Amino acid sequence: MKVLLATFLYEKSLGGGVSAVVRELAKALTQRGIEVVVIATSMVRNVQFSYEEGVRIYRLPPYNLYWVGDKNRQPAWKKALWQGGDLWNPRIYAAARSIIAQEKPDVVHVHKLRGLSTAIWTAARWAGVKHIIHTCHDHELLSPEGTFSGRIGRLAYANEKAVWLYTLPRAWLARHVHIVTAPSQFTLNLHIKRGFFSRADRRVVANSHGFTRQQLSSMQGGKHSVSERVNLLYIGRLEKFKGLETLCRSVEIASARQANLHLRIAGYGSLAEMMQNRYKDSTHIEWCGPVSGDAKERLFEDCDLAVAPSELHENSPITILEAYAHGKPVIASCIGGIPEIITEGKTGFLLPPGEVDIWAGKIEEVSRNPVILRNMRPDCLDAAQKFTIEEMLENYLAIYTEAPAW
Repeated sequence: MKVLLATFLYEKSLGGGVSAVVRELAKALTQRGIEVVVIATSMVRNVQFSYEEGVRIYRLPPYNLYWVGDKNRQPAWKKALWQGGDLWNPRIYAAARSIIAQEKPDVVHVHKLRGLSTAIWTAARWAGVKHIIHTCHDHELLSPEGTFSGRIGRLAYANEKAVWLYTLPRAWLARHVHIVTAPSQFTLNLHIKRGFFSRADRRVVANSHGFTRQQLSSMQGGKHSVSERVNLLYIGRLEKFKGLETLCRSVEIASARQANLHLRIAGYGSLAEMMQNRYKDSTHIEWCGPVSGDAKERLFEDCDLAVAPSELHENSPITILEAYAHGKPVIASCIGGIPEIITEGKTGFLLPPGEVDIWAGKIEEVSRNPVILRNMRPDCLDAAQKFTIEEMLENYLAIYTEAPAW
């Protein structure tokens, strides 16, 4: 079997959770003896080919006004024009169809369209691929923002007519997809409700936290807090829609009543400087900056409780799965797909987003009774078994060999 994976970015340091998932999947497939080809975008001037860790990689130039990785530095008018070019890009179609015709994959699995456009679907279809699979890692097909944040995102979530020019053509082109998956039932249902993937079979396939079964086994006896201070950990983007302001205010309120708690915040984003200045005198909040690798692992090992206070409809945050892998429970917002991966009172606690007093009350409660968190460790480790790399791989392999309904 030969599998072609298509994604907007395929770099270790770029692309966030989607890039990490695709890289993990490519590596796992290769280790199973399956030939893997990747199509991604890059800043290159011409199509470039490389062979990395057993994977054949084609990097396409940004056949648009700018490279997708430069989005945040562009003015609004240029972003709007770029979106028009990213609906169906003829140059992407020509390049992708040529590569697909040359490689002759049995499966084309698309993970993120941004920068590749829906042309990747049609290129696979007209190259004769019998298994075209799309995974909705976020809401890029429903919102130009990729999320439901900001004014445009809110219009997209409400499915207002203002965004139909963006969504309807993509929904029509999605008829080329044979099987659609998403890490949460919430996200899958939302796309189906909006008219996407009308002909496709539908599956929920969870993401992985990035650890194998063997690695999890070796982590069973890993470090966990034995001190009286309760250490909270936030890892993610430092943006308003992530609930960072709610979290910090809640910690300050809780710490005024219960001094034995400490919050570490790791990540980057537009709120970083403002929030650090606001809480520079706090003895309960520590700013760690962007982290990865061993530094990230140490933060999870040293924490008692992870927090995911998002205030928008998330799909399935990988940081929650990473916390489970380290045996740590999570306090998270009961919004989007998050409730699907948290069992109340066993692997974490679900709270209404943006409710400062409720968050402060729960943080104070667990800080006064840290044994509650330590007793949740076995359930978290058990839950982590459902999100191993092998579990994700086996779920996708079953789909790759499944005969589509049409």
